[in-house]
Amino acid sequence: MILPFLPYLIELVLFLIGIYFIALGVWEHKLGTNKKHLITFFLIGALFIAISQSFLELWELYKLLYSQAN
Repeated sequence: MILPFLPYLIELVLFLIGIYFIALGVWEHKLGTNKKHLITFFLIGALFIAISQSFLELWELYKLLYSQAN
């Protein structure tokens, strides 16, 4: 049996990774050395935040489909 808090923990970790990459983008913007890294860090951070927000919906859909298959 999967621990009941595991999906929430995964969502939190994904969200924190997204915040970390956005912070790296802000730091790169402050240094102003490489604009390509700035855009890359911001996009990766936004992607991780978007994935973290949709993760629980996908998890519930998986559980629903898995329970109907059995």
